Amino acid sequence: QQYDEIRKLGAEVIAVHVECSPAGTVATKKQHRIKYPLTNDDRLEAVGHYSPTSTFLIDARGVVRARWLDLIHKRVGASEIIAAIKRLE
Repeated sequence: QQYDEIRKLGAEVIAVHVECSPAGTVATKKQHRIKYPLTNDDRLEAVGHYSPTSTFLIDARGVVRARWLDLIHKRVGASEIIAAIKRLE
């Protein structure tokens, strides 16, 4: 819901969906009307490097600037992410 605000701050949201096939990811994006990029990792390649239930704030150089250890159905809120982006300015 706050995707446009994040984009105005010069940031991008990219989500990695690990729960189903590429077709399932497309269906999830449509069903939930997700505006940000949603990629599929049905082979669990990203999971080997990053926790599938975490949120990362990564700067333009690829440096992790913040990390939230989320639960499957309880993610960090957009307002907290926006506040962290603003602290980096």
